[in-house]
Amino acid sequence: MNTQKNEILEELEELSPILTKLKKSGAANFRVPDDYFEKLTDSVASKIHFVPAVSQKTVPAPQPSRWAIFLQNLWQPYRVIQFASLFVLLGAGWWWMSKPQKNILSDATAFNSEEVRSYIDQNLEDFDEQSLIKSTLIEADVESLTPKMEEKDMENYLHESIDGLTDKDLEKLL
Repeated sequence: MNTQKNEILEELEELSPILTKLKKSGAANFRVPDDYFEKLTDSVASKIHFVPAVSQKTVPAPQPSRWAIFLQNLWQPYRVIQFASLFVLLGAGWWWMSKPQKNILSDATAFNSEEVRSYIDQNLEDFDEQSLIKSTLIEADVESLTPKMEEKDMENYLHESIDGLTDKDLEKLL
């Protein structure tokens, strides 16, 4: 162990002879006088030269006007993005609304009734029955669908139909 320590000391002496001398002289070189820290504040304060402050009137900084504050707030990045988005949306809405609208009815009138009927007959299973019934009732002549009846017979038929209705059926009709 001693040999290893000697080797280290020899290497230190080769690299830095000054450090070796410090090591040999001991800790005495690193001592601070006993009252050093008590006198330190006084010695530092005595070296500082105080310059008396020149009395000047302080002038308050000018306050920005309300208009300037408004403009400062307006030009904040999030406000600019909000206004830009608003203008983009308004422009897109104006463009969308100003496009010429396609008239669907003008396209539908291009077909004659025979073509429509043949298409419906070929694709009958694709259509809703209720919508077909409604569309045929609108187009058809209502008098041709009802049988010719006397007024008295019609009244009897209506009375029989009303008598056969329950309260729930009447509520549905109303």
